[in-house]
Amino acid sequence: MELTVTEQSPDRALLVEADTGDYDAQASLAELFELTGSAGAIPVASITQKLSRLDPATCVGSGKLEEIREYCVNEDIDLIIFDLELSPVQIRNIEQITDVRVIDRTMLILDIFALRARTKEGKIQETHANYPEAMRWVAKDLGVQLIELHDMTRTFYETLGVEGSKHALVHYPAGTYPGQVKAFEDNTHFNPYGAFEIAKMIVEGMKALNLPVVQHLRPDYTSFDPAQPDDWRTFHWNDGPFIDTVKPDGN
Repeated sequence: MELTVTEQSPDRALLVEADTGDYDAQASLAELFELTGSAGAIPVASITQKLSRLDPATCVGSGKLEEIREYCVNEDIDLIIFDLELSPVQIRNIEQITDVRVIDRTMLILDIFALRARTKEGKIQETHANYPEAMRWVAKDLGVQLIELHDMTRTFYETLGVEGSKHALVHYPAGTYPGQVKAFEDNTHFNPYGAFEIAKMIVEGMKALNLPVVQHLRPDYTSFDPAQPDDWRTFHWNDGPFIDTVKPDGN
């Protein structure tokens, strides 16, 4: 969901802070004002409510939500931005009550990176290059740990090469499986070999973060280097009893 930004009418945004005392709400709100401006919207005002706990349905209380709805009507607000992460249910409920589009802090950050990926002509470029940076920013903002797969997968694919990397994806000649009349050439889904190698990268990411779960790794697990992947020629994975020969959605 991207912000609507044009030279004539940028979104007029109302910022909402639900202050549970878990962090410096005023400092976070001040940063949200800056982020909103960076996204091309106009931060018109903010509304704050102190809460002991968040409402699972609407985040803020019903009275405060009515205050937000009235403000949006009176001030021609196009967008409500909450300074925390909302659930899909909360977003839907708030939008139904206020009749205004709602996003949360994480969505706003991702919008900023999407906007930065536009060309001068306003067309969307390939945004994958910005996605890892956006994820690092979101992880830092939420105070959560992030398993860095971007560099590992890049090394993995570069090691395999253009043709070799097809052996990690859903590339199967016609007739590989019973009833498969067409070749599969899908660059967006892993086959069992590719999924197995990615799983090893995730384990290495957990080890790098020293997560407690690594204490429960199998004793025969050996460290994995994406620059030296397992040989796809010797990899074997038993097929399940049910095989679907319909190509998954993708390119």
